[in-house]
Amino acid sequence: MTNQYEVTQRIKEMLPDVTTSILKQADRLLNSGAVSLEDYEDDYQLPKIILTACLSEIADSYKPHDKTDIKTVNNLRYF
Repeated sequence: MTNQYEVTQRIKEMLPDVTTSILKQADRLLNSGAVSLEDYEDDYQLPKIILTACLSEIADSYKPHDKTDIKTVNNLRYF
């Protein structure tokens, strides 16, 4: 059995890879031509849009395949 500290440590271990993936995806999306930098005056509007798209893609790559785990993920999203 794992305790809360160990779970948190595992998450911390995964964060550098997640950050790297987000930045790589962000560059890809910004270079895709799907958005125009000039269309966004708010300093954070486009970064939030890009980050949301990247996080959605990353969430899909980490998504469990086991039905019980998927139910747990969906349940946690309510908290």
